[in-house]
Amino acid sequence: MAQIKAISFLGYNPRGYTETTYVDTINNSRCTTPFFQEALVEFYQPDILYVLLTKTAEIGQPQGESQPTWDTLQQLLQGKVDLKPIKNIPEKHTEADIWLLFEKITDCLEEGDHVIFDITHGFRSLPVLALIAVSYLRVVRNITIKGLIYGAFDPTKPGETSIFDLLPIVSLLEWTTATDQFIKTGNG
Repeated sequence: MAQIKAISFLGYNPRGYTETTYVDTINNSRCTTPFFQEALVEFYQPDILYVLLTKTAEIGQPQGESQPTWDTLQQLLQGKVDLKPIKNIPEKHTEADIWLLFEKITDCLEEGDHVIFDITHGFRSLPVLALIAVSYLRVVRNITIKGLIYGAFDPTKPGETSIFDLLPIVSLLEWTTATDQFIKTGNG
Protein backbone atom coordinates (compact mmCIF):
# COMPACT_ATOMS: atom_id res chain seq x y z
CA MET A 1 0.00 0.00 0.00
CA ALA A 2 1.29 3.45 -0.90
CA GLN A 3 2.50 5.68 1.88
CA ILE A 4 0.99 9.07 2.49
CA LYS A 5 3.79 11.60 2.62
CA ALA A 6 3.46 15.27 3.42
CA ILE A 7 5.96 17.88 2.29
CA SER A 8 6.04 21.13 4.22
CA PHE A 9 8.23 24.17 4.73
CA LEU A 10 9.33 25.67 8.02
CA GLY A 11 10.11 29.34 7.76
CA TYR A 12 11.78 31.61 10.25
CA ASN A 13 10.11 34.50 12.02
CA PRO A 14 12.32 36.44 14.47
CA ARG A 15 9.21 37.11 16.59
CA GLY A 16 8.16 33.45 16.50
CA TYR A 17 4.94 31.96 15.18
CA THR A 18 1.60 33.13 16.53
CA GLU A 19 -0.82 30.59 17.94
CA THR A 20 -4.04 30.27 15.98
CA THR A 21 -6.83 27.76 15.55
CA TYR A 22 -6.56 26.12 12.16
CA VAL A 23 -9.96 25.14 10.82
CA ASP A 24 -10.43 22.25 8.40
CA THR A 25 -13.91 22.94 7.04
CA ILE A 26 -14.04 19.72 5.00
CA ASN A 27 -13.72 17.47 8.06
CA ASN A 28 -15.06 20.04 10.53
CA SER A 29 -11.88 19.77 12.62
CA ARG A 30 -9.91 22.33 14.62
CA CYS A 31 -6.35 22.44 15.93
CA THR A 32 -4.91 25.26 18.06
CA THR A 33 -1.17 25.60 17.52
CA PRO A 34 1.43 28.08 16.32
CA PHE A 35 2.67 25.50 13.76
CA PHE A 36 0.64 24.56 10.73
CA GLN A 37 2.58 21.29 10.53
CA GLU A 38 0.91 20.13 13.77
CA ALA A 39 -2.53 20.80 12.27
CA LEU A 40 -1.47 19.08 9.03
CA VAL A 41 -0.52 15.93 10.94
CA GLU A 42 -3.73 15.98 12.98
CA PHE A 43 -6.04 16.61 10.01
CA TYR A 44 -4.40 14.54 7.26
CA GLN A 45 -2.48 11.88 9.26
CA PRO A 46 0.47 11.34 6.91
CA ASP A 47 2.85 8.45 7.50
CA ILE A 48 5.88 10.69 6.93
CA LEU A 49 6.25 14.46 7.17
CA TYR A 50 9.19 15.95 5.29
CA VAL A 51 10.03 19.47 6.42
CA LEU A 52 12.17 21.57 4.10
CA LEU A 53 14.56 23.76 6.06
CA THR A 54 16.87 26.55 5.03
CA LYS A 55 19.80 26.98 7.41
CA THR A 56 18.07 30.06 8.86
CA ALA A 57 14.85 28.12 9.50
CA GLU A 58 16.78 25.24 11.07
CA ILE A 59 18.82 27.21 13.59
CA GLY A 60 16.88 30.48 13.91
CA GLN A 61 15.77 31.16 17.46
CA PRO A 62 12.95 33.66 17.85
CA GLN A 63 13.24 36.48 20.39
CA GLY A 64 12.18 35.37 23.84
CA GLU A 65 12.28 31.66 22.97
CA SER A 66 14.62 29.17 24.63
CA GLN A 67 15.34 27.17 21.47
CA PRO A 68 15.15 27.32 17.68
CA THR A 69 11.74 26.97 16.04
CA TRP A 70 12.77 23.69 14.41
CA ASP A 71 13.57 22.15 17.82
CA THR A 72 10.18 23.24 19.15
CA LEU A 73 8.39 21.72 16.16
CA GLN A 74 10.25 18.43 16.58
CA GLN A 75 9.13 18.24 20.21
CA LEU A 76 5.50 18.98 19.29
CA LEU A 77 5.41 16.24 16.66
CA GLN A 78 7.37 13.60 18.57
CA GLY A 79 5.44 10.33 18.48
CA LYS A 80 2.77 11.73 16.12
CA VAL A 81 4.47 11.26 12.74
CA ASP A 82 7.71 10.04 11.21
CA LEU A 83 9.34 13.47 10.93
CA LYS A 84 12.14 13.81 8.39
CA PRO A 85 13.98 17.07 7.83
CA ILE A 86 15.26 18.04 4.40
CA LYS A 87 18.08 20.32 5.42
CA ASN A 88 20.20 22.88 3.62
CA ILE A 89 17.49 24.11 1.31
CA PRO A 90 19.11 26.99 -0.57
CA GLU A 91 18.09 30.50 0.41
CA LYS A 92 19.21 31.90 -2.93
CA HIS A 93 17.58 31.19 -6.24
CA THR A 94 20.31 30.48 -8.74
CA GLU A 95 19.74 27.84 -11.38
CA ALA A 96 21.95 25.45 -9.38
CA ASP A 97 19.82 26.10 -6.27
CA ILE A 98 16.64 25.33 -8.18
CA TRP A 99 18.02 21.99 -9.36
CA LEU A 100 19.24 21.18 -5.83
CA LEU A 101 15.72 21.75 -4.47
CA PHE A 102 14.30 19.55 -7.23
CA GLU A 103 16.80 16.80 -6.36
CA LYS A 104 16.01 16.95 -2.63
CA ILE A 105 12.27 16.61 -3.26
CA THR A 106 12.82 13.86 -5.85
CA ASP A 107 14.90 11.88 -3.35
CA CYS A 108 12.07 11.65 -0.80
CA LEU A 109 9.29 10.54 -3.16
CA GLU A 110 8.94 7.03 -4.53
CA GLU A 111 6.84 5.31 -7.17
CA GLY A 112 3.16 5.36 -6.25
CA ASP A 113 3.42 7.64 -3.20
CA HIS A 114 0.47 9.76 -2.16
CA VAL A 115 1.58 13.31 -1.37
CA ILE A 116 0.07 16.17 0.59
CA PHE A 117 1.89 19.34 -0.27
CA ASP A 118 1.81 22.22 2.24
CA ILE A 119 2.88 25.67 1.06
CA THR A 120 1.92 27.62 4.20
CA HIS A 121 5.40 28.65 5.35
CA GLY A 122 7.29 28.44 2.06
CA PHE A 123 10.08 30.97 1.64
CA ARG A 124 9.91 33.23 -1.43
CA SER A 125 9.50 31.13 -4.58
CA LEU A 126 10.31 27.77 -2.96
CA PRO A 127 6.67 26.57 -2.95
CA VAL A 128 6.34 27.24 -6.68
CA LEU A 129 9.56 25.39 -7.44
CA ALA A 130 8.57 22.47 -5.23
CA LEU A 131 5.10 22.33 -6.84
CA ILE A 132 6.69 22.05 -10.26
CA ALA A 133 8.89 19.21 -9.00
CA VAL A 134 5.93 17.38 -7.46
CA SER A 135 3.86 17.90 -10.62
CA TYR A 136 6.68 16.44 -12.71
CA LEU A 137 7.04 13.47 -10.36
CA ARG A 138 3.29 12.90 -10.55
CA VAL A 139 3.86 11.87 -14.14
CA VAL A 140 7.26 10.13 -14.07
CA ARG A 141 6.80 8.29 -10.76
CA ASN A 142 3.03 7.89 -10.72
CA ILE A 143 2.67 10.03 -7.59
CA THR A 144 -0.82 11.00 -6.48
CA ILE A 145 -1.15 14.52 -5.14
CA LYS A 146 -3.77 14.26 -2.38
CA GLY A 147 -3.75 17.94 -1.50
CA LEU A 148 -2.04 21.27 -2.05
CA ILE A 149 -2.87 22.93 1.23
CA TYR A 150 -2.42 26.41 2.59
CA GLY A 151 -3.12 27.71 6.08
CA ALA A 152 -4.18 31.32 5.37
CA PHE A 153 -3.01 32.95 8.60
CA ASP A 154 -3.80 36.67 8.75
CA PRO A 155 -1.91 38.46 11.54
CA THR A 156 -4.50 41.26 11.51
CA LYS A 157 -7.24 38.72 12.31
CA PRO A 158 -5.84 36.35 14.93
CA GLY A 159 -7.96 33.58 16.35
CA GLU A 160 -9.03 31.28 13.53
CA THR A 161 -7.20 30.42 10.35
CA SER A 162 -8.89 28.76 7.41
CA ILE A 163 -7.20 26.00 5.46
CA PHE A 164 -7.57 25.93 1.70
CA ASP A 165 -6.87 23.04 -0.64
CA LEU A 166 -5.45 24.54 -3.81
CA LEU A 167 -5.40 21.19 -5.64
CA PRO A 168 -7.58 22.58 -8.46
CA ILE A 169 -4.51 24.64 -9.45
CA VAL A 170 -2.69 21.37 -10.19
CA SER A 171 -5.68 20.24 -12.26
CA LEU A 172 -5.46 23.50 -14.19
CA LEU A 173 -1.78 22.78 -14.87
CA GLU A 174 -2.74 19.32 -16.17
CA TRP A 175 -5.48 20.79 -18.39
CA THR A 176 -3.05 23.38 -19.73
CA THR A 177 -0.58 20.67 -20.70
CA ALA A 178 -3.30 18.56 -22.33
CA THR A 179 -4.67 21.58 -24.22
CA ASP A 180 -1.20 22.48 -25.47
CA GLN A 181 -0.64 18.90 -26.65
CA PHE A 182 -4.03 18.86 -28.38
CA ILE A 183 -3.42 22.17 -30.17
CA LYS A 184 0.03 21.12 -31.34
CA THR A 185 -0.66 17.49 -32.24
CA GLY A 186 -4.44 16.95 -32.32
CA ASN A 187 -3.93 14.30 -29.61
CA GLY A 188 -5.56 15.21 -26.28
